[in-house]
Amino acid sequence: MADWWNSAEWATLGTERGDDEVIRRSFLGLALVLGGFGWSQRHSIAAEVARKAVAGERLVGQLEELTLGMAASWDDGHPAQLQRRLLGFYTILEELAKAPPPAWAGDLAQLAGRNAALLGLMTRVTGHGERSLSYLLAADAWAQEAGDDGLRALIAVWRADVDSTVQAGLAGPSNEFVTDQLDYALGWSAAAAPAVRAFVLLRRAEEHAAAGEVAHAYRCLDRAAQADAQVTDRKAGLFGISWSASIMPSFSANVHVLAGEPAVAVPILEAVIPAARSNSNRVAAVTDLASACARLGEVEHAAELLTDALAAAQAGGLQERVRRIAGVADRDLAAHAAVPAVRRLAEALGGLPAQP
Repeated sequence: MADWWNSAEWATLGTERGDDEVIRRSFLGLALVLGGFGWSQRHSIAAEVARKAVAGERLVGQLEELTLGMAASWDDGHPAQLQRRLLGFYTILEELAKAPPPAWAGDLAQLAGRNAALLGLMTRVTGHGERSLSYLLAADAWAQEAGDDGLRALIAVWRADVDSTVQAGLAGPSNEFVTDQLDYALGWSAAAAPAVRAFVLLRRAEEHAAAGEVAHAYRCLDRAAQADAQVTDRKAGLFGISWSASIMPSFSANVHVLAGEPAVAVPILEAVIPAARSNSNRVAAVTDLASACARLGEVEHAAELLTDALAAAQAGGLQERVRRIAGVADRDLAAHAAVPAVRRLAEALGGLPAQP
């Protein structure tokens, strides 16, 4: 399996253009060719891959290694390419998990769930929020089949993020769907890995703060800090997505911004940004710093920060971050459209912020 994935053919398919179904068929078609099958025999791919892997344990190990590798590279600067490769890889895993050997059914369902979840995340990152929901729904079904509540908790947060006003940089509380998903996530995370528990609590803290429920927000922050202190393997993090030491302060700072305490957030974010290794997280932190500065009356500086964040997000193909930057500009700078730096930002975004 690893030989197939690292071949020149896979790399070519990972960069091709086309809609999701075209790419899925291309990946599956290549796997069939490599296995010596025709399209009419596509349902035999699971048996063929298992045979080539010699034993189910070896197959699962190879798939686990590939899954971890893609999770670790979620923010490597090429989100669209990773999204297409995930789409192809999930196509293969889906076939494997549909009719697995009984001994490995749970493992393959869990791997299918993890890859579908990561595919859903990357589909949203690249600007297709509604489409990402279908992958996250499939991921949840696999995770439920595998009995992995921790994975279900992570998936529920990512489903909530699609509709979240916080993620979109908008004012006010999110809708009932977001609240329900985060409630589910909290329940499923009870026995999950510490990083998953911390992540769920941090997102709940943001949503509480955005809804004006400041006391609830700070209680969630305290509980998230307790979970974060229990993380022993930050590389493992969220099923392979690294849980860096900067995540807690970054979320905490945005909670302070949303809770009306921007002055508390500024020094936290100014310390976090230089150490940020990933582009997406750095863009998010700069965006939150801009929001804090705007609320402190530093309008020009806020606009300049958002302009820098916008350039980085566009260069990195982070369309979801572009949406958040536009939301923050509308939320925090709309009343200052006459300021030159704000006007330049508006032009870069493709239009002036809405007037209140």
